[in-house]
Amino acid sequence: KYRPTYLDNHRPYTQKEIDYILKSVEKGISIQEIARRLKRSEAGVRGKLERMGYKFRNGVPYLDEKQIS
Repeated sequence: KYRPTYLDNHRPYTQKEIDYILKSVEKGISIQEIARRLKRSEAGVRGKLERMGYKFRNGVPYLDEKQIS
């Protein structure tokens, strides 16, 4: 039977990956494309963005200015 291969969920994000995520979001690259290029899950990338203060509206990340102030 076919068994799916799972990505390693216990790999911390490097600073290089974080910088790439932030630049990609600013350029408007989709979460799916970012995850594919980093070889990470979409949920993992989305969770990382949420932990960095981003919120999502209709699947589009935006920085919540109220939390930063």
